[in-house]
Amino acid sequence: MAIDRDHLLGSFAVQLGFLTREALVRALDQFPLDDERPLGEYLVAIGLLAPRDRELLEDLLDLVSARGPDSPPSTPPASTRPSGPPGAPGSASAGS
Repeated sequence: MAIDRDHLLGSFAVQLGFLTREALVRALDQFPLDDERPLGEYLVAIGLLAPRDRELLEDLLDLVSARGPDSPPSTPPASTRPSGPPGAPGSASAGS
């Protein structure tokens, strides 16, 4: 079991609302120590996570690990960020 990746997957699953913290804790308590499957695969097997949700979480983990721990957040410069719908506070057309 890849502990760091499994830990992140569990954390993301809870934070993003794919499952509750309590459900994750119960699943981890029942997860066999000698099981070589990744946590996401186990959660799908016991019905706590849909296969597509697992794929989404795995894709997110791949993106995070590819960025590296010292990468800055990927926020576009203020000049390229959308300012919201026309007429919204802070948009270019709000005062027009």
